[in-house]
Amino acid sequence: MARYSYWPFVAAVVLIALLVAGWRFADPPSQGFRQYTKRMVPYTLELLENDPTVQLPETRACVRLVAASAEASWLNTPEALYILALQYERENALENAELWLREVIHQVPEWSWPYVSLGILLARTDASRLEEAADLLSTAIDLQPDWVRPYNSLSVVLRGLGRFEEAEAMAIEAVTLGPQDIATHNNYANLLAVLGRYEEAEEHYRYALDNAPENSKPPYNLACLYSAQGMVEEALEYLLYALELSADVRLDAATDPCFALVRDHPFFQEIVYGETVSDQEDADEYMLFIDSEGEDIDEDAAFVDTDPEAADE
Repeated sequence: MARYSYWPFVAAVVLIALLVAGWRFADPPSQGFRQYTKRMVPYTLELLENDPTVQLPETRACVRLVAASAEASWLNTPEALYILALQYERENALENAELWLREVIHQVPEWSWPYVSLGILLARTDASRLEEAADLLSTAIDLQPDWVRPYNSLSVVLRGLGRFEEAEAMAIEAVTLGPQDIATHNNYANLLAVLGRYEEAEEHYRYALDNAPENSKPPYNLACLYSAQGMVEEALEYLLYALELSADVRLDAATDPCFALVRDHPFFQEIVYGETVSDQEDADEYMLFIDSEGEDIDEDAAFVDTDPEAADE
């Protein structure tokens, strides 16, 4: 009977075991996915450059993917952590968003983006931190003086602080840097409206409307502007236009003080509150036009700002 050595068999088993262990240790499918997400970081930053408020579906999908990897500690670069902060903000986890934005600033103090995002976050969520927001946005301008977004956002913050002259200087700089940027025109018009410079405000609103007819903010702001001047027919016309573009406008209009002159109008009641006037004679009692010189616009009126480079925000 022929003799067979069992050593080749043992060696084969050991080799297979080592291969399996190596496969498990390397975890090729997971490693491949991790490499994929790493490659997605620069692409996501490219998307954010044109969509900084994460409005477009592709941007949202990429931000979610990178953020999930950063949260799982697969990615810990400053860029990935910045994207994670944006996702936290979208999920209204504002403390986490602030925490990671500050960490990114600590790691890369020369990068302007996290200063802007943190400044906007603070301004939107806490009126008592507007001065801090202004400082962050000013730092971003120092770091990247040719970028329109921090000028535009700083103008909005300074307006909130009542520093109107400085706010206008920033708004003018934003329009100069981004003459075709819809947000700069919309936000500058908001400032002009608060200052009572209605004709100038209308000019900038109309530029924004003509160049972004799908955006609800310019027609809404025109409605506010006309209402404050007693131009009821025009106010209702543009409010309806805004509502047709976005149902979210209804909530703003329901409480906005700039619509005080038209709030009792039956058409306003119908399109905003869904209440119809059953008695036509009662409806006819409302004047379609109000003979008024117009009133100063309430500084609390909800003129809707548009974040730079993101007209759909």
